[in-house]
Amino acid sequence: MIKHLSAEEYKELIESKNVWNLDIREGYEFNEERIEGARLVPSTKFEDIFEELKIKKSEKIAVYCRSGARSAFIAQKLSDKGYENIFNLELGLIDWKKNGFNVEK
Repeated sequence: MIKHLSAEEYKELIESKNVWNLDIREGYEFNEERIEGARLVPSTKFEDIFEELKIKKSEKIAVYCRSGARSAFIAQKLSDKGYENIFNLELGLIDWKKNGFNVEK
């Protein structure tokens, strides 16, 4: 199941600490700024890197990108593979920052 979250809902989810927080943007974007504690898993290399993480299908997986489009695509791929708890930051890092939430640089 995919749940598309607002920035406020996403923040609450990742603060629970019991979730994989995956930034699926490219490395140069991640290096410029990111949500604190996020792990880089670029969409262009997602299959290879994701497999290395050994995430169980029942674990919570939160994904985000700049605007929400790439992460929505990845969320659907995860759902198609049988992952059960997928959360997408619907309007991406743009909305995260618009809400005044911190980013690491």
